[in-house]
Amino acid sequence: MRQYLLFVIIVLYSCGDASQTFTNVDTAATSGQSSTDPAVARRVDEIMAKMDLVDKVGEMTQLSIDMVSVGQPYQLPDPHRLDEEKLRQVLVEYRVGSILNAGGHTY
Repeated sequence: MRQYLLFVIIVLYSCGDASQTFTNVDTAATSGQSSTDPAVARRVDEIMAKMDLVDKVGEMTQLSIDMVSVGQPYQLPDPHRLDEEKLRQVLVEYRVGSILNAGGHTY
């Protein structure tokens, strides 16, 4: 898990200043006109400026539920149970942005 997180951090760091990515978000790309409210863009910039690289990588990371469940990933025992320590680690230490409920099968 730590090697994966380190890899993602290195890749994102090599991409440059991530805070600039959201400055001019163009939600109307097909029309050629930006529909981004300047106030929203400023607020996004403020939030991104407060985040360090670990926050940004974590927020962009999505894990499957296997990674926070009792047992080995992709070999979960029945009945399914969350591992509280794994869950704490990915949410608090790694700051993971989302967990997909599709580990082998949905619950």
